[in-house]
Amino acid sequence: MKYTATSTVHVFFTLIFISLVTNLFIFSCGQKHTPNPTNSNHVTADHLNATAASQPNQSNPIPGQSDEFADAAIMANETINQDFNTNVAYGDTTTHTNLQSPTLPLPFPTPPPPIADVVPPQPLATENHGEHNSLITAHIKLADLRTHRGGDACIAVYDNSTTFLTDHHVVSHCMALNQLDNDTLTIQLDGPGLYAVSVLHDEDRNDRLTSLFGFPKEGFGFSNNPKIIAGPPTFEAASTWIRQTTDIVIKMKYFL
Repeated sequence: MKYTATSTVHVFFTLIFISLVTNLFIFSCGQKHTPNPTNSNHVTADHLNATAASQPNQSNPIPGQSDEFADAAIMANETINQDFNTNVAYGDTTTHTNLQSPTLPLPFPTPPPPIADVVPPQPLATENHGEHNSLITAHIKLADLRTHRGGDACIAVYDNSTTFLTDHHVVSHCMALNQLDNDTLTIQLDGPGLYAVSVLHDEDRNDRLTSLFGFPKEGFGFSNNPKIIAGPPTFEAASTWIRQTTDIVIKMKYFL
């Protein structure tokens, strides 16, 4: 084989190539065993800032909790730590588990107090009008009574103008004429007051005044003996005060 300059150049470049490949291989193997500063325990400030920026905000750990509540919680924690540090400074290293934190605002509104049961007003006691201190006796003398006609003597007592000469009377009583004691009727009243008394000589005993052509056929009369011109009198005209046992004289009137 002939030795030429060209073969010498080829050999030279071949050796250089082999040397480069060997150095690259050695360099790459050395990189695998070299410690990475980014994986060590000594992290840089930039790495810390990036980590803090990627993590969620820890000042508000409870979802939906307001910033005011979080600030109050931080202040309460600082107050407890300050009290504990003060105790340690004075030689008291006992752990105080009964330290009370200040009242914290709730994250929701306080429910209103329950409404007290409303007691309905009780009805006032009313007077029992059926009970009275004393009874008053009234003797009704029927003057000019025509007893020979027979029938009954009926009496009714009223205590106001609204019920006067109606069925709403205070006392009502009928007695046969032959049973009267000296043409007198005796009644009991519940108490003193202003009363109007009406009397009917019910000859036919039909419990009403019988008339003929508009004129009464039967006798009648009223307390206080008012004048009868056209129609019955008013309560004011026929009423009289009865305050104690009283004798009342009523003059009977007959038109026929």
